[in-house]
Amino acid sequence: MAGPASVLFLSNGDPTDRFHASGAPAQLLGWLKSSFPTVVAVDVSLHGLARFLNIALSWSPNRERWKARLDLNLRSFRRRSKLAQAFVDERGLVVDAIFQMGCLWAPPRVGTAPLYLLLDFTNAIAQAEFPNWAPFRSKMAARRWLEAEGEVYRRASRIFTASARVRQSLLHDYGIAAENVSVVGLGGHVEGSKDGEKQFDGRTILFVGRDFERKGGPLLLQAFRGVRATIPNARLVIVGPTARGSEPGVDWIGPVSNRRQLSELFAAAHVFVMPSWCEPFGHVFVEAMNHRLPCVGTNTGGIPDIVGHGVTGYLVERGDVEGLTAAVVGLLSSPDSSRALGKAGFVRAAADFSWPVVCERMREGIISTGSTR
Repeated sequence: MAGPASVLFLSNGDPTDRFHASGAPAQLLGWLKSSFPTVVAVDVSLHGLARFLNIALSWSPNRERWKARLDLNLRSFRRRSKLAQAFVDERGLVVDAIFQMGCLWAPPRVGTAPLYLLLDFTNAIAQAEFPNWAPFRSKMAARRWLEAEGEVYRRASRIFTASARVRQSLLHDYGIAAENVSVVGLGGHVEGSKDGEKQFDGRTILFVGRDFERKGGPLLLQAFRGVRATIPNARLVIVGPTARGSEPGVDWIGPVSNRRQLSELFAAAHVFVMPSWCEPFGHVFVEAMNHRLPCVGTNTGGIPDIVGHGVTGYLVERGDVEGLTAAVVGLLSSPDSSRALGKAGFVRAAADFSWPVVCERMREGIISTGSTR
């Protein structure tokens, strides 16, 4: 059965600008344009006065909480929903299908066009696993958000999820039918060299992530002290946050937006470690595997979908400093084991977590639902 002839693509941000040039919005827009005859892209992010009002009304003295509230409030949800519907109504737009990234707004209603969603997280997971990332001002506000979120999920003809954890949440927290949810994974944004052997120096640990606390940065610093007790010349390279103090062996690189520079940091490392407390998917693990790096992560969110325990790296439980220390010491102490895990990760990333593979899974899902008009 043929797919839809025309698709409305909604994302939070312009997928053609420089910021999104190598990210998921651009990858998905490119795939849609190559797969379906007509694609109309809509940016439903807030601009101008609406944006500044949202910033002011979402204020919190905690910067990360403030940042989260910019999206997680019903005011912005409704405003984005109106923008999407106005775009359709003002143009008299008619399409065969709607494809949306995330659930920060309700998609427009365009005749009988079916809705397809790509999700890497739900707020039910956030509230259960990391409440600081779902900083609603009251229990009533949280309940209303989950209701609005659930209404969108129930409208969808098919929901594509980044991980099995998100699929589980949709089924158990929102009551979505199992046949309407498919796990497709996501791709990474930084590719490694296709050729050559990876060199392991037995000392360099790499962490990449701006949300240092949520991604387990303080936990890694604690484990690193234990690593240094066994491997005195061990080095921890932290990419993303600004420096949080100073201690032997720790190099704070700060934010890195240049993908070539980031690729060089992956290439120079021996092991990639990110012991997140809560992680929607974990693109950075895919990027590390693209560079033949063995990975150490926590058994949470989408990480177990990516990191095969004992196959491409190791998984530890959240907050397990001793387990984290042991896994890192083991990898730094065994270049041969690290090389084998890194090679397996490289193969797995190409087979399961490249954007062409992910998009083909979604294309098959769209066609199988019979979305022609």
